[in-house]
Amino acid sequence: LYTVYIMGLNLILIGFGEAAVTVLGIYYKLQTFTFIPISGLTQVLVPIVSFNYGAGNKKKMYEILHVAIIFTAILSFVGTVAFWFFPQQLAGIFSRSQEVLEISKSALKIIGTSFVPCSVIFMIMTFLQASDNGGKSIVLAVLRQVALLVPLAYVFSRFGLVYTWFTFPVTETTVMIAAIILYKAAKKKIEIKFAAGN
Repeated sequence: LYTVYIMGLNLILIGFGEAAVTVLGIYYKLQTFTFIPISGLTQVLVPIVSFNYGAGNKKKMYEILHVAIIFTAILSFVGTVAFWFFPQQLAGIFSRSQEVLEISKSALKIIGTSFVPCSVIFMIMTFLQASDNGGKSIVLAVLRQVALLVPLAYVFSRFGLVYTWFTFPVTETTVMIAAIILYKAAKKKIEIKFAAGN
């Protein structure tokens, strides 16, 4: 899915020139500083939630998810603040092109607003995987990376390059809402399962 949407975004951005594509590449390099720790946490979250799910300890499952969401939201907000206040300095680590730096000034600020909702999505998707709701997690992954991101980027690009960057916060916020809805549905399923077990 990652390959599909990167190809799609590159094909859209190339219409604005090589510098726009370069900025996208710079963004993905920079966002790893925030999302690698979050990705690591998802690997830890799966066995812990799965164990408590198997043990029927639903209270502990929900507590773990809430703590994970708070932790990752704080971490991602730090990334957002860095993108807001130091976009050109961060982009300057990878490029000295004035065109790239100028595009990065607005691009990173806009994209940075997507970090917190994205972190919530990651934690809920992980929780769904670990609690026998993998299908819902797949729905969110497809919705986020293919069904929304590339089509929205195409639509927004019709209005100009700056608007194209809004694809990220709009997609992440929309998917976060969908994730919360699916989480609530999964929670009802879990409650019924545990009630039947008791």
